[in-house]
Amino acid sequence: MKIAVDAMGGDFAPQAVIEGVLQARSEFKDLDFILYGDEAQIKPLLPDMAQLSIVHTTEKIAGDDEPVRAIRRKKQASMVLAAQAVKAGEATRYSH
Repeated sequence: MKIAVDAMGGDFAPQAVIEGVLQARSEFKDLDFILYGDEAQIKPLLPDMAQLSIVHTTEKIAGDDEPVRAIRRKKQASMVLAAQAVKAGEATRYSH
């Protein structure tokens, strides 16, 4: 099963998100994670790439963005691309 993860979403991202992904990876050997976000910020937080892949994104939706407008305007945002991966069947689930 593949999980699409918005690595740039939430408080203390990407650090907190990556910590959660690494914990889940250690507990669930049958899961693969596709991390969406700024590769330059994500990659240094990863000890290895086992069960992981990164899709570099150039935008992110901030907490103060108006949701519908942000999704329409920020087509390359980590949240948008992760959700699209689920819709396209490239991932089974979405997490942020």
